[in-house]
Amino acid sequence: MNVVEMTAPKSSRLESWAIFERVMAQYEVYNSRTHLYSIEDMNSIMKLVDHSGQMAHRVLMDKHDEEVILAAFFYNIRGIITRSKLSVCLRNIACSKQGVLSGMGLSMRVSNMIDSKHEAGRYMELKKGCGRKRKPCGGDLWVYREKPGDVVMTRAEADRFESHTDFPVYLMLRELDDGVDGDGMPSGILSHVRRIAARHIR
Repeated sequence: MNVVEMTAPKSSRLESWAIFERVMAQYEVYNSRTHLYSIEDMNSIMKLVDHSGQMAHRVLMDKHDEEVILAAFFYNIRGIITRSKLSVCLRNIACSKQGVLSGMGLSMRVSNMIDSKHEAGRYMELKKGCGRKRKPCGGDLWVYREKPGDVVMTRAEADRFESHTDFPVYLMLRELDDGVDGDGMPSGILSHVRRIAARHIR
């Protein structure tokens, strides 16, 4: 692994940086820890990790700002946390998506972009009008099967979702998550994410 030169976070951010380092370990060395996982879990983690790198690389190439790059890289962090047998938590930090994002000291904007994944999916299903994930269930509501009991957004919910300042980014990330395809971690993306994080972790 190449050594990345960067400015060390200030002491007030050391704990956040330590949590970030534990999270990044899941991305960086997953392929050398196969003995800690079942084959099924290992394949699942590998796909999510590679997918995360591909998303961040695409956003970087499209010249989005650094917070969007971080959001793209950690867009599927929940899946990596829940599938990993290794704790990424420190002290009383909850081993959950919200707990880890908060522990890493990422901005509220980054967290909101990551949290928008599910709502963006509901919105997209509403706008499609039909699709493989839905069937009519009466009125203007449709079953949406991403989570048990989901329904596609109502028009009022869609209006509220569209009012968010980063609404175009929410849709872009979800469409990228659904559409990005490729094998392997893009060269240099992990180092780039580290450099960005060093500037943004609080």
